[in-house]
Amino acid sequence: MDFFNSLESKVKGALGEGITGTILNHLCLKGYSGYPYHNIYLPKSDGNYSEIDLAFVTKKGVFVFECNNYAGWIFGSENDIYWTVTYSSGERKQFYNPVIQNRSHINELHRHIGNDIPCNSIVVFSNRCEFKKMQGL
Repeated sequence: MDFFNSLESKVKGALGEGITGTILNHLCLKGYSGYPYHNIYLPKSDGNYSEIDLAFVTKKGVFVFECNNYAGWIFGSENDIYWTVTYSSGERKQFYNPVIQNRSHINELHRHIGNDIPCNSIVVFSNRCEFKKMQGL
Protein backbone atom coordinates (compact mmCIF):
# COMPACT_ATOMS: atom_id res chain seq x y z
CA MET A 1 0.00 0.00 0.00
CA ASP A 2 2.87 2.43 0.74
CA PHE A 3 4.20 1.89 -2.80
CA PHE A 4 0.88 2.96 -4.36
CA ASN A 5 0.51 5.96 -2.01
CA SER A 6 4.03 7.03 -2.89
CA LEU A 7 3.39 6.55 -6.61
CA GLU A 8 0.12 8.50 -6.41
CA SER A 9 1.90 11.32 -4.58
CA LYS A 10 4.64 11.47 -7.22
CA VAL A 11 2.10 11.53 -10.07
CA LYS A 12 0.11 14.35 -8.42
CA GLY A 13 3.31 16.29 -7.78
CA ALA A 14 4.46 15.90 -11.38
CA LEU A 15 1.02 16.97 -12.60
CA GLY A 16 1.15 20.14 -10.48
CA GLU A 17 4.66 20.95 -11.70
CA GLY A 18 3.57 20.32 -15.28
CA ILE A 19 0.63 22.69 -14.98
CA THR A 20 2.87 25.41 -13.54
CA GLY A 21 5.37 24.82 -16.35
CA THR A 22 2.61 25.09 -18.95
CA ILE A 23 1.53 28.44 -17.52
CA LEU A 24 5.11 29.69 -17.71
CA ASN A 25 5.40 28.50 -21.31
CA HIS A 26 2.28 30.53 -22.14
CA LEU A 27 3.89 33.57 -20.52
CA CYS A 28 6.87 33.10 -22.83
CA LEU A 29 4.52 33.03 -25.82
CA LYS A 30 2.94 36.30 -24.66
CA GLY A 31 6.28 38.11 -24.83
CA TYR A 32 7.74 37.50 -21.38
CA SER A 33 11.16 36.10 -22.10
CA GLY A 34 12.37 33.29 -19.93
CA TYR A 35 13.15 29.61 -19.86
CA PRO A 36 11.50 27.05 -17.56
CA TYR A 37 13.66 24.21 -16.23
CA HIS A 38 12.06 21.25 -14.47
CA ASN A 39 13.48 19.03 -11.72
CA ILE A 40 16.92 20.54 -11.25
CA TYR A 41 19.14 18.46 -8.97
CA LEU A 42 21.86 20.47 -7.25
CA PRO A 43 24.60 18.62 -5.38
CA LYS A 44 24.83 19.74 -1.75
CA SER A 45 28.01 19.93 0.28
CA ASP A 46 26.86 16.95 2.41
CA GLY A 47 26.69 14.65 -0.65
CA ASN A 48 22.88 14.79 -0.97
CA TYR A 49 20.91 16.68 -3.58
CA SER A 50 18.52 19.60 -3.49
CA GLU A 51 15.70 19.23 -6.04
CA ILE A 52 14.17 22.38 -7.47
CA ASP A 53 10.73 21.57 -8.88
CA LEU A 54 10.80 24.35 -11.43
CA ALA A 55 13.06 27.34 -12.16
CA PHE A 56 12.06 30.12 -14.53
CA VAL A 57 15.17 31.94 -15.74
CA THR A 58 14.64 35.50 -16.97
CA LYS A 59 16.69 38.63 -17.55
CA LYS A 60 15.45 39.85 -14.14
CA GLY A 61 16.68 36.76 -12.30
CA VAL A 62 15.60 33.26 -11.44
CA PHE A 63 12.15 32.44 -10.10
CA VAL A 64 12.37 29.24 -8.05
CA PHE A 65 9.08 27.37 -7.72
CA GLU A 66 8.15 24.84 -5.07
CA CYS A 67 4.99 23.14 -6.35
CA ASN A 68 2.54 21.37 -4.03
CA ASN A 69 -0.52 19.52 -5.26
CA TYR A 70 -2.38 18.76 -2.01
CA ALA A 71 -6.15 18.47 -1.67
CA GLY A 72 -7.42 19.43 1.79
CA TRP A 73 -6.89 21.93 4.54
CA ILE A 74 -3.34 23.25 5.02
CA PHE A 75 -2.16 24.34 8.47
CA GLY A 76 1.18 25.97 9.27
CA SER A 77 3.15 29.17 9.58
CA GLU A 78 6.21 30.63 7.94
CA ASN A 79 8.54 29.40 10.69
CA ASP A 80 7.00 25.98 11.44
CA ILE A 81 9.35 23.24 10.26
CA TYR A 82 6.40 21.06 9.27
CA TRP A 83 2.97 21.91 7.94
CA THR A 84 -0.07 19.65 8.08
CA VAL A 85 -2.59 18.75 5.40
CA THR A 86 -5.93 17.37 6.56
CA TYR A 87 -7.78 15.41 3.89
CA SER A 88 -11.57 15.19 3.58
CA SER A 89 -11.33 11.64 4.99
CA GLY A 90 -9.95 13.11 8.23
CA GLU A 91 -6.47 11.69 7.58
CA ARG A 92 -3.62 14.05 8.42
CA LYS A 93 -0.16 14.19 6.95
CA GLN A 94 2.80 16.37 7.83
CA PHE A 95 5.09 17.75 5.15
CA TYR A 96 8.22 19.89 5.23
CA ASN A 97 7.45 23.62 5.20
CA PRO A 98 7.68 24.59 1.50
CA VAL A 99 8.77 28.16 2.37
CA ILE A 100 11.78 26.83 4.28
CA GLN A 101 12.33 24.16 1.63
CA ASN A 102 12.44 26.70 -1.20
CA ARG A 103 14.71 28.97 0.84
CA SER A 104 17.10 26.02 1.07
CA HIS A 105 16.85 25.45 -2.71
CA ILE A 106 17.74 29.09 -3.35
CA ASN A 107 20.69 28.92 -0.94
CA GLU A 108 22.02 25.91 -2.84
CA LEU A 109 21.42 27.62 -6.17
CA HIS A 110 23.37 30.68 -4.97
CA ARG A 111 26.17 28.37 -3.85
CA HIS A 112 26.46 27.15 -7.46
CA ILE A 113 25.83 30.35 -9.46
CA GLY A 114 26.95 33.03 -7.01
CA ASN A 115 24.97 35.78 -5.33
CA ASP A 116 24.98 38.27 -8.23
CA ILE A 117 21.88 36.78 -9.84
CA PRO A 118 18.66 37.53 -7.95
CA CYS A 119 16.58 34.48 -7.04
CA ASN A 120 12.94 34.75 -6.02
CA SER A 121 10.94 32.14 -4.14
CA ILE A 122 7.47 31.21 -5.33
CA VAL A 123 5.51 28.51 -3.50
CA VAL A 124 2.56 27.18 -5.49
CA PHE A 125 -0.39 25.12 -4.23
CA SER A 126 -3.19 23.64 -6.28
CA ASN A 127 -6.68 25.06 -6.03
CA ARG A 128 -7.72 21.77 -4.38
CA CYS A 129 -6.54 22.96 -0.97
CA GLU A 130 -7.62 25.62 1.50
CA PHE A 131 -5.27 27.41 3.86
CA LYS A 132 -6.26 27.47 7.53
CA LYS A 133 -4.52 29.40 10.30
CA MET A 134 -1.58 30.42 8.13
CA GLN A 135 0.58 32.89 10.08
CA GLY A 136 3.38 35.12 8.87
CA LEU A 137 2.75 34.56 5.16
